[in-house]
Amino acid sequence: MSSWKIMGVSLGVGAGALMVAALSASPAYAWTDNGPSGASQCTNPSINSAGTATGDCLVNSVKKGFVRELSTTSTLLAPLAQTSGGAPCGTTDVNNAAQGSEIIVGWCADANLKQQGVFWNGSAPGTAPTLLQPLLLAVQTVATAVSAGGAIVGVSIDGTGTKTPVAWSPSGIAAGLNPPGLSSNSNCVPADISDAATPSIVGNCPNSGAGGVNQAVLWVNTSTAYLLLRVPTSPAASYCMASKINLSGQILGDCTYPDDSHSAVVWAAGGASVPTVLATVGGTALRTFGVDINDSGMVACDYLAAGAASDLKQPCSWNPAGGPNAAAITLPSGATGTATTTGIGNNGVIVGFYELPAGVEHPFYVLSGSTSAVDNGSPEGGPNTYTTAISTNGAWVVGVSEDSNQRTHVVGEAVP
Repeated sequence: MSSWKIMGVSLGVGAGALMVAALSASPAYAWTDNGPSGASQCTNPSINSAGTATGDCLVNSVKKGFVRELSTTSTLLAPLAQTSGGAPCGTTDVNNAAQGSEIIVGWCADANLKQQGVFWNGSAPGTAPTLLQPLLLAVQTVATAVSAGGAIVGVSIDGTGTKTPVAWSPSGIAAGLNPPGLSSNSNCVPADISDAATPSIVGNCPNSGAGGVNQAVLWVNTSTAYLLLRVPTSPAASYCMASKINLSGQILGDCTYPDDSHSAVVWAAGGASVPTVLATVGGTALRTFGVDINDSGMVACDYLAAGAASDLKQPCSWNPAGGPNAAAITLPSGATGTATTTGIGNNGVIVGFYELPAGVEHPFYVLSGSTSAVDNGSPEGGPNTYTTAISTNGAWVVGVSEDSNQRTHVVGEAVP
């Protein structure tokens, strides 16, 4: 499963000096600035269980990726060899590997200035990345997920824009992920890959027989045909989408119903049975949304009360083994608007962000066993901060934060 979790909102992001002490963080934490020296407009942070952080910055007005291993300074990632003059690159994920063994996936512009999927080795960030090659006659690739063992999946895109789901070899050679029988894999997109020794992949494929809506699928491994994940039957859902798969193979997704209601769901490993549906929060029937699942099957979720505005989601915590009801997370004092979870670690810690008056956003954390969110400050001293990711083990969290001049920074911290 991906070591990073989910982006929050769209802020322009910048970076200051390395390891700058937080200006107004919670006393329980020590936020640091992860961006490389001399960079600006940094964004897209991710983090793994070893504390290795990645992200993107502008350097001399050119986007570049960076990696920062624990207790070291940030290092810019090299571009493709054919674009060493400075064509842009960006990161999308770092796998859950030991320090120095990381695989960092992302993209770089090729010699034709077309974005292509790539990966860097954490042991040699200054070496040009490996190109994730397209299938024959295709022109572009996008990596969507990487496992702890370094298996990368994504899509190969042909000249008409049609996507084919693929897995890449360690040398960057693409092989298509198979459909069953006479079915098609056209425009199937892998969403996540598990951290198992033989990883499974979840994704979504268009269902031409149902007007093109998506259907959730599972590849048990990279060489088998996909299996259709069953939709809830009581009541019957119109369609479902898969988003995450954990170490044991449990799958998180969301289903939409004929009345346009919406529920988070979890399929058991193997996906053969109908999923468990998150129907209520605090005993009240609501619209629910799955955000993240940890390796114990605990889910960070959001919900929307019946009749509430679409931008007023609120956070919740769900244990599918206990049935269809989640616990609402109580927000810090002063919360006025929308709030959302962004991830859950294997230690049960949930992170997210919430809205204060005048639209100001602050991060929060919820300790294992609690349903009370704790405000996590604004570490760069400005009004807005939001968390984007928590590591798989729950030991590290990253986000973006504004300073008093509304410049934004990539920040990270150790959690309790």
